[in-house]
Amino acid sequence: MADRKLIGDLLDEISRFPIIDCHTHIRWYQPSAENLADIIFYHYIATELESAGMPRELISEKLPPEKRIQNILPYFPRIQNTTTVWGLMRIFKELFDFDGVILDESNWKRVYDIANERLKEEGWYRKVLKEKLNIQRAFLTIEFDEEFSGYDREMFIPTLRIDPWINQIHFLETTQRLEKASGISISGLRDLREAIGKVYEKFRDQGAVSVAISLPPDFVVSPVAKVVAEKIYDDVLSGKPISDGDFLTLRSYLFYTLVEFCKEFNMPFQLMLGVDRRVFKDRDALSTDLNMIKTLRDVLNRYPDVRFDICILNTILLHELTVYAKIFPNCVVSGHWWYTFYPIYIKQMLRERIEMLPIVKTNGFFSDSYYCEWSVAKVRLYLRQLAEVLAEKVEDGYLTEDQALWVARRLLWENPIENFSLDLG
Repeated sequence: MADRKLIGDLLDEISRFPIIDCHTHIRWYQPSAENLADIIFYHYIATELESAGMPRELISEKLPPEKRIQNILPYFPRIQNTTTVWGLMRIFKELFDFDGVILDESNWKRVYDIANERLKEEGWYRKVLKEKLNIQRAFLTIEFDEEFSGYDREMFIPTLRIDPWINQIHFLETTQRLEKASGISISGLRDLREAIGKVYEKFRDQGAVSVAISLPPDFVVSPVAKVVAEKIYDDVLSGKPISDGDFLTLRSYLFYTLVEFCKEFNMPFQLMLGVDRRVFKDRDALSTDLNMIKTLRDVLNRYPDVRFDICILNTILLHELTVYAKIFPNCVVSGHWWYTFYPIYIKQMLRERIEMLPIVKTNGFFSDSYYCEWSVAKVRLYLRQLAEVLAEKVEDGYLTEDQALWVARRLLWENPIENFSLDLG
């Protein structure tokens, strides 16, 4: 590890930089948690508790928040070593005056009471995001049929989330939702394309700057003739079952359609790769398919005017993705997501990207926060790893201190502005 003084000096400077968070699940209508239980039972923590032996029914949402918290206290020491719990304690310390080591019977009620007061403060989420963390903008994840006209435009930037159009298009329910969202009656593939275009237009007009989707590990895509896709979609609308092969064919056609609309509306396409859904009950894991990145070659070549912002859930294909970002002008990479948001992986990914890529090809901060309070843990963790990696580069003679700070500012602020064509005026 680099000299601690150098790390501290860089961290002090980097912590003053403005930040753009390129991906969150923060609710536009209530960015903060409603109570302390919301913060504690962020799915990262809930997963660790259950893995450590806690019966899931102990944190059922049917129970009062206080009871849910009390129920986990016997199990909490079992996970106190994890980075996620470190982050939770950091939230408590910075926001709710916590002065202990771990949540237990002696201190949980005080933290709970303080949290309940502060979470109700006027403008609390701005105090957390802007005043404490210097997050000047955070992307929102908005479902394609969600109403969001009342969001805080000075704080948030919408992203159109379109997973059901690709991953569940064989269900009629998705078509019905799209009809309602677009105001278009869908009786064929032409209508479907028109409805998708209407949704893109609506989101753009309401300030959205990008489109996002989480693709499964086995996702493959290739060009499909319109006449082939039309026949399959007619079967979908008539209620006929379609084969797995037909589903994959239709999915490929629709993926290219979405990219075409990204081009038309000048919206970058954010791809999140590798989630393996419902591996254990409702818990998601990750898998690696060696074609997961390779399958994007054609679309990256075919649509040079569309910027693809890609985040990957594992490190096995990290080098391949970094190479794609290096050779394709329209491919950039973002942050550290979910199972890679741990110090060991953040450092690995930062080192590789800083060493291999022109600095403009990386968007740095990608919190995946569901409540603004969790942004505290994510920012503190990420900035620390960034400072450590940059300090190593300075000590090894690859960067000067001024260059290191320039890299940090590009990652946190200037790159997202450039890569998503943000107008923050």
